[in-house]
Amino acid sequence: MEPLKSPVREAAVAGQFYPGSAGDLRRAVSEMLGEGPARRALGVMAPHAGYIYSGAVAGEVYASVALPHRFVIIGPNHTGLGPPASLMAEGTWRLPGGDVAIDTALAGDILSRSSVLTADSSAHA
Repeated sequence: MEPLKSPVREAAVAGQFYPGSAGDLRRAVSEMLGEGPARRALGVMAPHAGYIYSGAVAGEVYASVALPHRFVIIGPNHTGLGPPASLMAEGTWRLPGGDVAIDTALAGDILSRSSVLTADSSAHA
């Protein structure tokens, strides 16, 4: 019997909304990050569109805060698939240059405390 595979959320718009290669993505992000003191923050709100539209603003936002060890990213369900409020509770997000594992323990904690979220990854299918 083959072991169960953890779901992978592929970089669906790499090369379209942001550079598709690791080196080009690193360079683009470096150019967008502004200068300034990084402050602690409980949360930030940053735009998420193609880098040509929102990259400069997002770069200023992320450069202004001390980046924590963990991130919780909240966004809309662009596909309309699955429930209106869901959480991808396990697996990996694939980015140009590397994979980012989902913190399954944190996802479980969030789900256990929420009356509206369900574990579902179909919005990312």
